[in-house]
Amino acid sequence: WQWKAVTLPEQGDIRGEIRDQVARIVLMFPPRYRPRMLGYVWDTRAPVGTEAHTKQTMLDRWLVVVRSGSADVGRWVRETRNVERDYTRLFGGAPPAPMAVGVESHSEDAAHASEVYIGPITLGR
Repeated sequence: WQWKAVTLPEQGDIRGEIRDQVARIVLMFPPRYRPRMLGYVWDTRAPVGTEAHTKQTMLDRWLVVVRSGSADVGRWVRETRNVERDYTRLFGGAPPAPMAVGVESHSEDAAHASEVYIGPITLGR
């Protein structure tokens, strides 16, 4: 996929209480009840490679920081991930086919502004 961050949420950091990120690319996997979500984020402060796991009543979620900070703000950046490898490492076992792919810009925790443009998202083997 490609993305271009324009405005990063000032205090965003998946390691803390303010989990705002300028962008998340998320994949949802079965089962429909308590699905598994794998999200790739552009975080303001957490370093690339940081991972955060959250088990909620209705969702088992991993977020992985693939881009961090303001160095690339204002430029289109292309990302490539091996989703099968990430899923297997984080959830254990081979991934089923994703049920959905989504995009989020998350800035409500601290009421900061965030803005991002998302280009084509391609899944393949």
